[in-house]
Amino acid sequence: MFKKKYPSIEELVIKEEWGLSQGTYQDKAIFIRANKGLKKIARHPQYPHQVGVAVPLNNPNEHGLPISAEGEQLNEIEDQLVDALEVKNESVFVGAISTNGMREFVFYTSDPEQVIEKINAVQEKTETHKIQLIIQEDKDWLTYKTMVE
Repeated sequence: MFKKKYPSIEELVIKEEWGLSQGTYQDKAIFIRANKGLKKIARHPQYPHQVGVAVPLNNPNEHGLPISAEGEQLNEIEDQLVDALEVKNESVFVGAISTNGMREFVFYTSDPEQVIEKINAVQEKTETHKIQLIIQEDKDWLTYKTMVE
């Protein structure tokens, strides 16, 4: 059986090709923004852990989604997360899910311990929202696969 060869994460060039999909989840609107440009690196063996950074909304609309002012705050949090986690390609940002009163930013990482430290640092700078973190093994990138389908 042939095994796919991946470049090392230090040599990795991240291609961006963002797509947006929408639907319903638990009778609530769901919007998924995913980087479809990552399909060629999906299942990269140096990124075996999926990181979910959930940010509960302070004032969701009747559909459980952010209003524009809060959306801008979430965009700032996203920028801080990407800047902190993508240093030297330690982690890669694959997309965001908005539904049911929260937004979740999804990454894959090579260094879960560093993610915890970096998320804590972002939380210290974030006065508008509380950040929740979950890290789980996902060598097959099943979360990403679900996001881009």
